Amino acid sequence: MTNYSLTQIRTRASRIMFVLLALIITLCGISIQSSGKARSAQLKKEPADILAEQIYRDRLREFLNQAGYQDSGINMTSVTVPPDAASENGTIALREYKVSIYHKKINKLSESDASDLLSRLVMIEVPMEGCKVSHNFIN
Repeated sequence: MTNYSLTQIRTRASRIMFVLLALIITLCGISIQSSGKARSAQLKKEPADILAEQIYRDRLREFLNQAGYQDSGINMTSVTVPPDAASENGTIALREYKVSIYHKKINKLSESDASDLLSRLVMIEVPMEGCKVSHNFIN
């Protein structure tokens, strides 16, 4: 029977712990990377979606220009809900858009006028199917 000193036991235990920790980190990294690739492929925007977003942004800009709000800042953020969470059959992804608009003149509008402008913005046709759009003004 071999007698190990306390230092040898600690050294061996720390090496084993290091190997186990490295193995766990590697496996977690591989798992995260593979799930991330699958998810990004699932939520990837199609060229048609990108074009439709640009068309909608152009419609908003044209409306605002005609209403006297030239050079308005328009920020359109999309949030995509994956197909498995968006629909019962798990095949259709739902996309939600948040449109934020900034212009000095809009900030100076009364609450009723701003509400009226917002209701007219909502009436602009959205060329994307199966999506929700919300609008707000940035102060």
